[in-house]
Amino acid sequence: MKRERTFLERQEWMTIPWSKHTETKTPRQQLLDVLACLGGVMEDFDNLESVATNEKELRAQRSLLWEKLLEQLKRLYRCRWDWEASHNGPVAYEVPVDRKTSWTVDENLKPIYDTLIYFTDFAMAHELLNHNPILLIIRSLAFTVNNGPSQIAEIAFLGLPANEEPTKLNPLTMLSGNNPIYLDAAKESMRSVENLPF
Repeated sequence: MKRERTFLERQEWMTIPWSKHTETKTPRQQLLDVLACLGGVMEDFDNLESVATNEKELRAQRSLLWEKLLEQLKRLYRCRWDWEASHNGPVAYEVPVDRKTSWTVDENLKPIYDTLIYFTDFAMAHELLNHNPILLIIRSLAFTVNNGPSQIAEIAFLGLPANEEPTKLNPLTMLSGNNPIYLDAAKESMRSVENLPF
């Protein structure tokens, strides 16, 4: 929130608690690791102008930031893969929009989406729906740092072992090298909101 670095981004905070049993680290905890790093990236971005003394140095600092974002995006992709693989079966399903009761209709009661996403468990919905805003933050920061579009999604996706990508069991966005994938994730969050208790 403050766009400032915290001690939680240090490697020891992400590894030591699980050093004896690395397999016990959950996808949610992996997601929190990515989130913990974003404050520092934002702080570095906010300080770009004051740190760089010339155009060449500014480009070098932007390149370093972009690499940090790429690393976090790879971790986020891995986290999403692990989330999908951690369940023995589907944990989400699609239901048709009911024009009479749904929130996702326009002023003429026309559905904005054909279907909504419901989850079998609120905790699972919470995990996935925390993932999507982090994806949007990373992608928007990468766009800004790069001064425009980049191939960060494709590079992150290709940086993971293809043979470890899990079978898709849910009607949810599976991250890929497709650049506009973050738009699908945003729509997914909006399609899920009716299933969440407030």
